[in-house]
Amino acid sequence: MNDILTGLASGIISGVVYALSGFAANKREFDDDFDITLLPETAFYGALVGLASVAFGLTPTEADAWLMQVGGIYLVKKLKRAIFKG
Repeated sequence: MNDILTGLASGIISGVVYALSGFAANKREFDDDFDITLLPETAFYGALVGLASVAFGLTPTEADAWLMQVGGIYLVKKLKRAIFKG
């Protein structure tokens, strides 16, 4: 159980860091504003990557590739809509 929580926590933290670093890169290159609505989506996807990594014994890169193949982004978008709009 502790491994699962660790995977979730590291995935969420990685997702938030990824979202913020993407914002910083786009801000510098395109002068874009930060879209706060994408932060929970990215953090949740990071949590799924962490969970898949722990549950299936994959590296984070392998878990990300696997989630992409099974529609992980679509799942995150649907869950975000269900949580925040319904």
